[in-house]
Amino acid sequence: MSLAEITKYIAAKRECIINEKKNADRMACFIAYKTAELMAVGVNNPKAFPDNVGKAFPFIFGEDTAVTGGIPIEDWQRSKEQMQEYQKIQKGVR
Repeated sequence: MSLAEITKYIAAKRECIINEKKNADRMACFIAYKTAELMAVGVNNPKAFPDNVGKAFPFIFGEDTAVTGGIPIEDWQRSKEQMQEYQKIQKGVR
């Protein structure tokens, strides 16, 4: 195998591992959502609960991209926005 073929194989394997982790995270979120939904129906006000798993976990399912016109938000951009919101709150407190 040449160096280019080895590099392509490593990149493909890395992408496969990332996709497997993402799918496992989605499944865990789905299970958590369904569990909480059943608890909400039995105990609390089920109308206050999010309609679907995408709304309950937008950071996993990527539904927060709808706000930006379909452009995905990078983690550093999300962190920057959260820090700016925190600064606004702190300025208002003082």
